[in-house]
This record gives sequence, structure tokens and C-alpha cells, in this order.
Amino acid sequence: MSGIESTRKWWIRVLMAFGLWLLLILPSVSVGPYAPWLPFVAELSIIAVATALYQRVPLVALFVVAIGAMVDDPSMLTEAYIFALPFFGYSVGRRMENQRQAMYALLAILVAGSVVNVLVPGDPYEWFVMVAVLVFAVVFPWLLGRYRRHYDELVASGWQRAEQLEIAQDAIAAQERLRERSRIAQDMHDSLGHDLALITLRAGALEVTPGLDSAHRAAVKELRISAGAATERLQDIIGVLREEPTAPLQPRDESIAQLVARAADSGLPVHFDGAPAKPLTPVPDAIRWAAHRVAQEALTNAAKHAPGAQVQVKVRESPAQTVLTITNPITDSAKAPGGQRGLAGLAERVRLVGGTLDAGISEGAFVVKARLPHQIPAQEDKALDSVRHLASVRRRVRQGLITAIAVPIALGAFLVIGYFGFFFWGTWNSTLEASDYSKMRVGQSESSVRSSLPIRQYWERPPVDEPAKPEGARCEYYRSTRNLFVDNMPIYRLCFKDKQLLTKNVVFEDKEAERPQE
Repeated sequence: MSGIESTRKWWIRVLMAFGLWLLLILPSVSVGPYAPWLPFVAELSIIAVATALYQRVPLVALFVVAIGAMVDDPSMLTEAYIFALPFFGYSVGRRMENQRQAMYALLAILVAGSVVNVLVPGDPYEWFVMVAVLVFAVVFPWLLGRYRRHYDELVASGWQRAEQLEIAQDAIAAQERLRERSRIAQDMHDSLGHDLALITLRAGALEVTPGLDSAHRAAVKELRISAGAATERLQDIIGVLREEPTAPLQPRDESIAQLVARAADSGLPVHFDGAPAKPLTPVPDAIRWAAHRVAQEALTNAAKHAPGAQVQVKVRESPAQTVLTITNPITDSAKAPGGQRGLAGLAERVRLVGGTLDAGISEGAFVVKARLPHQIPAQEDKALDSVRHLASVRRRVRQGLITAIAVPIALGAFLVIGYFGFFFWGTWNSTLEASDYSKMRVGQSESSVRSSLPIRQYWERPPVDEPAKPEGARCEYYRSTRNLFVDNMPIYRLCFKDKQLLTKNVVFEDKEAERPQE
């Protein structure tokens, strides 16, 4: 089945190529006659070769057609290739990725056409015609093909961008789920861990209360041990749930002073140095919540790892930052914080709001110090590579459209200005003054005549028959006036042979008028 499908596709490509070839040779077969037959067959063969090559090597196909057009006519203004040149020029822009090579190829075609126009005798104005054909039959279609290629890239980039956005949305949803798990873990650690630590602290205080019988004392001891074990298990569960800590967006209403008071009510010896009832306004909510979490975690660690030690909580606020310091002395029963997951989470939480956290032993005490600036750093908005690529493609499409319009207009203006400039220059420098013409005598040496001649001939021949040229003579033509709008302008014809002036005649553009020889 695969072989049949492959054969079918091959025949479809062959038929499409044959149909394209029939369309491109239509100008050749429609004008006729077909004699001589050799140039006619050559034209059909050249277009056939280009049709077979243009999909794989479009630049070679364009070269083949351009060379064929130059051979047919140095000006390239030929009916045989009037369809082929624009089509293969468009194919180069549409199919080639490296447009710099295409530019070099077009420049090479221009140079080759210029060389052909120099080597083949003819009207010098044909060079301007050749350049005009290249501009409007090759360059302009090439620019349109380029624009179409960039437009297709823009469409493909748009679909690719949409696909990437769908993938990004899925990734964001998965990340949000992980962050939610992390937030739940952090809340469990900060809230339940703190409460369990206070329960353990209260049970320990109740255990040493005088007058408590042995049965109740054993029950209270078991309660204290169970609360401590629950705290340890909570640490393990949090380690499984947490991906990475993130700062919550909504702060609690409890202030640090209220937090310290609640811990003191539970039996923790703690001293607060700050404004007990004053909220941290106008401090941002994220800063308030981060400071609350730092104080909560530090008090929890002090209750767990240094029971009975005096804890100092100091808060200092300034217009620029809030500095929170929690200190507890190192006692014989004190031990380092377990896995230090809480401190690691605090450090990340403080970092997210632009602050710093230091925790460690200093002068016989364990010190936790957080510096929280009131100006939260803005998150960087990094554009995705696909967004930048899409913007680049859009920019190229706009530039391609502008180029496709502006370049032909600019080149056309250059051709018009160049053509008329060359025409005026040629008119001025191909005019033979009447006084100089009247002084010339038949039989005069060519060198003496040449000293009075303009620097170039008048290349436009009269449209009517002129006097027969003497056998073996070489004739030159000159304008008789620099007036561009004169009717029935006389044209001087000088014929030389054997380095002597053989004849001198006056002919007219619209009718023949021969003067007697002088």
C-alpha cells in the first residue's frame, strides 16, 4: 500500500509540474510563428528544466531562465519568458531561507546582463530596459515571495505560541498545586507546631505542680511525651508535603505583641521589647506576616529546645525597615533545633520579601535576627523565548511588506531619473553644430573631421529608409539640434572609408530628404 501511495504522489507531482510548464510556455506558443524552430525548442526546454528544478534549487531555476532571456534579447524584454521570470523570482523569495544568497544572485544577473549589453552592439538604452525588467519582473516578485515566507512563519509561530501557552498553563496549574501543598505544610508547621509546643510546655508545668497525685502526674507526663512525639511526626509530614516555602498573601490579624502574650500565658518565660498594642502599620502586609512567622518559629524553637530559659523578643521599626530579634540563652538542657526545616523556611520567606535572616549562637545565646525592608522588590518580568521570536517574526513581516513596496518604487524612480539623465546627456553630447557640419568636405581626412565631432553618436536611427550606404563604408549619425521637442529634426549622416570622409547626408526622422553632396 505504501508503494502504491508513493507512486500516486509521484504522478501527482509530475502532472502538476507539467501543468505549470504549459502555463509558463503559453506566451511562446501563442505568439508564433515557430520558425526558426531551434530557438523555439530551446525556449521550451529552458523553461522545462527550470520547472523541474525550482522546488529543490529555486535559485538555479531562476538563473537558467534569466540566461535564456538574455540570450533571446539583451534587454530581457522577451515574450517567451514573460511568465517564467516573475514566477521563478517569486519562488526564490518564497522557498529560500538564506535571502542573502538570493541578493547576490540577483546582483550577478544584473552584472551578467550589463556585460551582455556591452558586448552586443545595439541601443544603449536597452540597458535601462534590462534593469527595468529585472526590477519589475524579478526583484518585485522576489520581494513578494519573501513577504509571503515571513507571513507564513508568523502564522506558524502564532500556532506554536498557542501550543506553548497551553503547555505553560498546564505547568502553571501543576506548580500552583505544589505551592498550595507547600503553603499547607508551612501553615501546619507554623500553627500546629507552635500550638503543640505550647501544649508540651503547659504539660511540663502541670507535671511539676505540687499536690498532684502520682496517677495524674503520670498521665500528665504521658501527655507531655505524646505532644512532643506529635511535634516530631509533624516535622516529618511537613518534609513530605513541602516543595519549597512561599510567602502567603494574606496576613493574620494577630500582632507580635499578642503572639508573645499568648506564649507567656502558656508558661513560656518571655519578655517583649516593643510597642505591645501597636500594629505594624503602615508596614506592607507581606512584611507583617513574615515578621509574625519569624517570631512564631523562634518562640516555638525556644519552647522545644530550651525549656525554662528566658526568651527576649525585640522589635525595632523605622521608616525603611523592621528589625526583629529573638534571643534565648543556651542552657544545659538546650539542644540545637532538629532538622532546622523551620529556620530554612523562614530564611526563604524573608528572602521573598527582600529581607535577610540570621540564626545562630552568639555570646552564649541562640539569636534569630530578621531584617525586613518595607519596600518589597518587584518581580522580574522575563519574556519567554517564544514571545520574543513571535515579535521578531512580526517585525520581519512588517519590514518585508515595506520593502516589497518601497524597493520597487525606489528602483523605478532611480531608473526613470537615470534614463532621462542619460537621455539628456546623450542628446547634449551627440549634437553636431550646423557650422561645423557645413565646413566638412567630402574627401577630407577622418582625423580632421573627428576633431569637430561630438563625443558620441545619435543612436536613434530614422524610422524611414535612408540613402544607401556606400560599399565598405562606416556611417555615423549625429543630431543637428539640442532641442528635444523639434519636429522633423534633421540628422547628419557621415560615412567614412579608408580614413576619409566619403559622403555626408542629411536625413529626417519622419521622411527622407537628401541634400546634394558638397
